[in-house]
Amino acid sequence: MSLLTTKTARSIIYLCCIGGLLALNAFVVVELWNSVLRSPDTDAPELSFLEGAGLTAFAYVFVFAVRYGLRYVPPRPTSEPARASTCDERNERYAHLTAEQRNAIKAELIRSCGCQESTSKQ
Repeated sequence: MSLLTTKTARSIIYLCCIGGLLALNAFVVVELWNSVLRSPDTDAPELSFLEGAGLTAFAYVFVFAVRYGLRYVPPRPTSEPARASTCDERNERYAHLTAEQRNAIKAELIRSCGCQESTSKQ
């Protein structure tokens, strides 16, 4: 087995890549802040490297929090209309059954899922 295919080696490589990208991005943020945003006539403080890294990490967390937080989640339907339509459909489906077929279905429900005949509605 090659040394670069172990889980530890891959984890270190990924960590170095992510850390390197964070450091590079922090350096870019610091340079942009100190050269572009900080002009001589304003009294804006100079940004340090760790502050640039903090801004970068905060922006990353904020962007992904908004991205995953605003995903569309369809509203859950209320149980009352769904239950009513299901009951109506079931009643239409079983309206044509004979008494023997209904009794066979009742017996199967009692045997398989423990339904009680006294709680079932007709």
